Amino acid sequence: MSVPIHTNYTEGQVQTVIENADLVCVVCSAAQTEKFLRVAADPSKGCPSLKYIVQMEPFTAEEAERWKQVAPHITVKNLQEVERYGAEHPVETVLTQPEDIFCIEVFSLSLLSLSLSLSLSLSLSLSLSLSLSS
Repeated sequence: MSVPIHTNYTEGQVQTVIENADLVCVVCSAAQTEKFLRVAADPSKGCPSLKYIVQMEPFTAEEAERWKQVAPHITVKNLQEVERYGAEHPVETVLTQPEDIFCIEVFSLSLLSLSLSLSLSLSLSLSLSLSLSS
């Protein structure tokens, strides 16, 4: 399951999302890694389900060591390591089914209205062209 966590969320909001969704892994940018580590490390915030953080950018050995001291129970990997592991250990593709649920998060109503307008225009164009060709 994919759960979006907005970059502007406070540590308390991040904690709520992680707890409510029982997240095991978070994928984030370098700018967000420390926030997730602070949430995971603070016993009062308690996010026992979180075990992995995948940072999209590479990081140094010094950063990894510092993070291990902050939250020793969290494994931090970079995206390239995860991609390499996936290439070396392929799994069978699971195709989606009609009853599967997807989450689409839109941060801008103008993008949503543009998207709906384009979809509507495309649908109308296809309908008209199919009608004219019949």
